[in-house]
Amino acid sequence: MFDDDTIRGWYELFEQSGVEGLSHFDVGGSSSKMTPLQCGALKAWVGATLPRSTRHIGAWIAKEFGLVYESRSGLIALLHRLGLEYHKPEVISRKLDPKTQKAFIASYEDLLNSKGDDEVAIFVDAVHPTHAARPVGCWAPKEQKLAIEQTSGASASTSTARSI
Repeated sequence: MFDDDTIRGWYELFEQSGVEGLSHFDVGGSSSKMTPLQCGALKAWVGATLPRSTRHIGAWIAKEFGLVYESRSGLIALLHRLGLEYHKPEVISRKLDPKTQKAFIASYEDLLNSKGDDEVAIFVDAVHPTHAARPVGCWAPKEQKLAIEQTSGASASTSTARSI
């Protein structure tokens, strides 16, 4: 089950280092390209910015430290060693408080009833750039809990169904 190249390699190793060379298997991975200080800076940056992709992280490492990670798997292994993982935020249901709604309605009615004859109420349609936001994954520290509040009382699937 051994090919000729394997036997020749072992023979050369034996000639260079004797039996000690054959009995010592140094097949560990390479050492990290980044210093502990750089690793700490990377971990802090990821925790603060929550980047969405390894491409974004690799670009930051190249810009900040001049180091290029050739393989995505090597960069992912580094992130895992630093206690970082890819998270998908939890969606928190937006439950409107009936007391708050009643208080708003009362203050709105007071405003309308107290305006002068020369005053008018103008309504402007609001812009909701985050309406029915859907959570996407990002890199973050393992222990960090991520959540996004829904922007409406309906679930994302209900909002999508309504807009169709």
